Amino acid sequence: MSFQQFILVGTDLFGLERLLRGFHSALLVLAGFPALLPLLTSTASPSAVVLNLLGPLTAQINLIRRAMRTFKFLEPFVASASLVSSLRAGPQSAEVHLDLHASLLLGTFGFLETITLPDMMADVTGQPGLGVFGAERADELNMWAQKLWFWGLICAVLSAGLKIRRLLPLSSAAVADTAVSRDEKRKEKDDGKERERRQREEREGRARRVRKLARKTVADSVDLVIPAATLGWVSVEPGLVAVAMLLTSWLTGLDVWEKYGDHLAAKGE
Repeated sequence: MSFQQFILVGTDLFGLERLLRGFHSALLVLAGFPALLPLLTSTASPSAVVLNLLGPLTAQINLIRRAMRTFKFLEPFVASASLVSSLRAGPQSAEVHLDLHASLLLGTFGFLETITLPDMMADVTGQPGLGVFGAERADELNMWAQKLWFWGLICAVLSAGLKIRRLLPLSSAAVADTAVSRDEKRKEKDDGKERERRQREEREGRARRVRKLARKTVADSVDLVIPAATLGWVSVEPGLVAVAMLLTSWLTGLDVWEKYGDHLAAKGE
C-alpha cells in the first residue's frame, strides 16, 4: 500500500465518497449487530450509549455522501446521449441497449436523489423549512429512486455478463490468430518478437477487462439487496444489508485505488 496512492484516492471525489461509504456501512454493521460493540470498547455496558450515537452519526454521513453525489447523475445522462448516437449509426449489440437503459435509469435515480437533498437536510438537521417537497412527497420520490436504482443495476449486471461472455471464449490461440490476421493486414512488417509482444499485451488486456467486469458484476449484484430491502421486496436483516454495502464499497473502491496505482506506476513512483 502506497501512502501517495492513499492521498490520491482520498482527494478524488469518487474515492472519498467510497471511503465514506465504507465507514458508513461499517457503522451500520455495528448498529445491526450490537453484540460486536463490546469488542470495540472497554466500557461495561456500551450498547445503549453507542447505539444512541450511531443513528445521528450515520444520518450525518449519509447526508454528506448524498451532497457529494449532487452532480453525479450527469455522468450517466451524458453516457446515454453517446449511446443514442451509436444506435442512430446502425444496429448495435444487446449490451449497448442494456447500457443505454442502465444509464437512463441510474441517471434518473441520481437526479431524484439530488432534488430531494434539501428535504434530507431538513430531516437530518431538524429544520423543516429547508425542505422543498415535504417529508411525505420526498419519501415517495426516494422510493421511486430506489426502484430506478434496482432496475438500473439489473440492466448493468446483464450488460456486464454479456460482455464477459464475449471476452471469455477467446483462448490464447484465438487471440494469437487475431494478432496474426492483423499482421497480415500490415503486410508482415513486424518481426516475430514484436508479434508475440502484441499477443501477450492483448491477452493481458482482455484478462484485465474480464476481471474488472466480473468485479462490477458482483458489486452490482450484491448492491441489489439494498434497494430491494428498502422497498420491502425482500426480507433481509438490516445488519446483513450493511454487510452487503460494506462489501460493495470495497469492490467499487478497488477501481479508483487501482487507477491511481497504475498512475503512480507509470510515473515510476
